[in-house]
Formats: sequence, C-alpha cells, structure tokens
Amino acid sequence: MKIVYASRTGNVQSIIDRLNVDALEISSGTEMISEDYLLITYTDGYGDVPSEVEEFLNGNNSHLKGVIVSGD
Repeated sequence: MKIVYASRTGNVQSIIDRLNVDALEISSGTEMISEDYLLITYTDGYGDVPSEVEEFLNGNNSHLKGVIVSGD
C-alpha cells in the first residue's frame, strides 16, 4: 500500500524517512494517485485539515484506506 503524506515543519517527513518507504508527498494538493493509500499528515490551527491535503482528498478519496495525524 502506498503512503501519501504532507509535512510542514518536518515532523511527518521525519516519520517517512524512518519508515524508508516509497511515498508521495502532497505539496500543492493537485497530485493524483490511482492505488490504495494511507495518509500521514499534520494539522493546522485547532486540528484543521491543511488546505492542500483537503484539495488532494477532494480528488483522491476513493483509494484512501486510513489516516495518521501528527499534531499537538
């Protein structure tokens, strides 16, 4: 299963690096994926979905199998 991720401060990027897996980074939100994936992302504000992740999900939600979130 593919890993898709978004990282602003580097925390999620650090997780991806430690996993040593092939992963797709969400940078603009316009990325496309045609296989099942697990999303690893951060939160904005008070637990909000980052805008680029929301845009990505609008076009790629049919293959989403799970979400892991890094935040405080």
